[in-house]
Amino acid sequence: MDDNHVANLNSPNIDADIVQIDIEDIEDEIAYWNSAIICYVLGANPPQNVWEGFVRRIWGKHGVDKVAMVGKGIYMVRFKTMENYSNVLKGDTQFFDSKPVIIRPWTPDVNIAKEPVKKLPIWIKLPRLDIKYWGEKSLFKIAGLVGKAVKVDQATLHKDKLMFAKVLVEVDIDQQFPSSIQFMNEKGVLIKQQVEYEWIPLTCSICKGYGHTQANCHNKKQVKTKKVWVQKAGVAPIPKEKVAATPVEEEDNADGFTQALGFSKHKCKQLQPIVTRN
Repeated sequence: MDDNHVANLNSPNIDADIVQIDIEDIEDEIAYWNSAIICYVLGANPPQNVWEGFVRRIWGKHGVDKVAMVGKGIYMVRFKTMENYSNVLKGDTQFFDSKPVIIRPWTPDVNIAKEPVKKLPIWIKLPRLDIKYWGEKSLFKIAGLVGKAVKVDQATLHKDKLMFAKVLVEVDIDQQFPSSIQFMNEKGVLIKQQVEYEWIPLTCSICKGYGHTQANCHNKKQVKTKKVWVQKAGVAPIPKEKVAATPVEEEDNADGFTQALGFSKHKCKQLQPIVTRN
């Protein structure tokens, strides 16, 4: 239940000083946000200026009216018309830094928080795949060994880049992501095919975020280690040289003064004469 949820006014535990909000009080706000979507990047929290630039680049032709942050990494995007809003919801999945953008329509009762994800689309590459298997039928069968094939990349479809075939597949969030797959070719020969992932939805057990593990989580507590001095092997410590104290000798000079003579602690260094009065 939302923390801001208010209990039914008919409840006997409700204080008599509570006001009633009617549908007429909120209908203008509902009408304003009806053409808005809630969106966020799975596995990233881009700052608002970066996200707004991204949104206006990919959806600018659909008449973006407002981009506003409603939570950490969660944004509301309002469109000028309901038609544009509908076109965005029906459009292809967008990707931010190879990570899928999750979008859903705003409604008066929607929960703004990020919802648990069970399935999501990711791009896979099939490097050095023989070009005779680049047809959509063959690619859907081969990519289907990783997940449900959704569509073929335009560069692959038009045969513009022949280093790898690229396919969008829908995967389970907790499935295995094999580095290679096998298929039987038209001659009955078993072919081993390497698979590369633009992004893998790894789940962190510390922050519950996606795209990294607990080993490199920024929220992981750093263990402070105490530095201890250790003498290097084979290096003997330099002993401190003890210098014996030298007694001070006094002698009287002809003028009746007493002159003190002695040695400093520095070896073989004589002190300058010190003249004192009687």
